[in-house]
Amino acid sequence: MVSTGGSGASSGRVTPSGHRTASRGRWDLGTGDAESVLAEARRAFFAMVAVLVVLWIIQIANWADRYGLDGSYGILPRSVGHLGDIFTAPFLHFSWEHIEGNTVPLFVLGVLAVLSRHEHSWVADHPIFVFGDHA
Repeated sequence: MVSTGGSGASSGRVTPSGHRTASRGRWDLGTGDAESVLAEARRAFFAMVAVLVVLWIIQIANWADRYGLDGSYGILPRSVGHLGDIFTAPFLHFSWEHIEGNTVPLFVLGVLAVLSRHEHSWVADHPIFVFGDHA
């Protein structure tokens, strides 16, 4: 299991003078923990693959509709009626180059966010989802 601190005997690291310090969010692997880390990495990998599959399916549907979903569920300037679409717009991409450019960074950062398991990770990601490339 991944340790982010604590007062257990295996928590933290030992300094050259022999004192034990807190791990401060570092990965401390004890015996038998490699399997749990690998299981969490596998879970993060497949979670992000699922998210990307959904995004690409939405892109294919949007492309097949000649990007009509962008007009229906995207943000339109000076349109109060589309203000609620700030929650759906991050899932829409206006070109293949746009989604291709976002896929790898979203995958890498998403896997890291799932692996970190910190509550603040998703709070930090919300501006990226809302503002897209402009965050």
